[in-house]
Amino acid sequence: MLKFCQVGLTNSITLLSLDLSHNELGPVGIANLFEKGMHYNNSLIYLDLFNVDITTNSVPSIINALGQNTSLYSLRMANTHVNLKFLVYLWDFLKQSKTIKIVRWINISDNITGHADY
Repeated sequence: MLKFCQVGLTNSITLLSLDLSHNELGPVGIANLFEKGMHYNNSLIYLDLFNVDITTNSVPSIINALGQNTSLYSLRMANTHVNLKFLVYLWDFLKQSKTIKIVRWINISDNITGHADY
């Protein structure tokens, strides 16, 4: 399944919305998906990572892939297993992004909650 997703995402030039919420890919699967599939997608506008098993170790792959995207407008992350270190990476990414306007997160580990509209 993961290989299929990677090939599909790599070959997609028109994927606008991706909802990965409640999936069971796990931290390694998510990292591989972003590293090998999402890295090539430049059309994504909306990404939903609600209740995805993302750990701090997965973060560099996610941020690197999203950094290649020039159209992402909305990012939803909630109920993940990342900590403050992730938020630092995310903040650095958001400061550089010219397209992201909406970021939603709640119940990130360490009881960090929030919502931001830019």
